[in-house]
Amino acid sequence: MRFYNPTNQSFQIKVWVTDKHLKGAIYSDTEMPCSYHIEERNHQFLQKDGKNYRQNEIWRKTYDKVTGQMIKEELLIENFSEVKYPIPPEVFQHSGYEFCVVDEA
Repeated sequence: MRFYNPTNQSFQIKVWVTDKHLKGAIYSDTEMPCSYHIEERNHQFLQKDGKNYRQNEIWRKTYDKVTGQMIKEELLIENFSEVKYPIPPEVFQHSGYEFCVVDEA
């Protein structure tokens, strides 16, 4: 992972894995007015021409810490990349452009 911090604040990042999710928390030496929730959407593995691909979107929801209200929801990145690790065959549906939705947020 690579991170870029364009602020004057220090941050500590903690990441862990559960049986279904990659979880994380970001701590700062400065109180922040907002909290954030990052989620993956529209996740699927695809297979084409004998190669495996992963497609997904990463979204951020911004919440006001005082009211708890969501202030903003935004798409951060759309990903389509080749997967180099083995994917079990049952993950794929067999059709023209083979794909199977594995997990949607």
